[in-house]
Amino acid sequence: MLLMKSLAQEFAWKKIRVNSICPGAIQTPINKQAWGEYIAEHDHWALVGIPSESVEYDGVSIITGRITLIPLAEAEEPYGVGRKAENQFYARFKGPVSVKDLDGMSGGPVFALKKVGDTWKYTVIGIQSAWYEKAKIIAACPFSSFGLELEKIVAVAKAKRGDRARI
Repeated sequence: MLLMKSLAQEFAWKKIRVNSICPGAIQTPINKQAWGEYIAEHDHWALVGIPSESVEYDGVSIITGRITLIPLAEAEEPYGVGRKAENQFYARFKGPVSVKDLDGMSGGPVFALKKVGDTWKYTVIGIQSAWYEKAKIIAACPFSSFGLELEKIVAVAKAKRGDRARI
């Protein structure tokens, strides 16, 4: 909500409205219980984000974008890329997708989905970090690495404020 408030304040002078729809207090993938590993057993992977090609601005006050879910499958490192980091994994589009370009989706979460009995369980397994357009392959950093580093940053920030609340 702070992001929406900041955007609203930043664009108010142009009479641009910023709206947001937020679920209430529900479990979200940022909860540590929903962190997963890309090497874990899964039925599907999916990348979620808002591609730049779907963003529209009416020139006055309304900016819209389409949240997109792209089915993914595990992939080998693209040919000729060279290892940029040991701490990443690769995925390709699984089936046809409605997105022409992943511009704007960098940093989007990659989810793993697994059917357990009659229920679909999900975990966030990565953060999309690169797009190899010719090969239609993404690179992603494992979320657990990102999450552990984020926990350290939050702990330092809370210590500086004197906040003793649990992380």
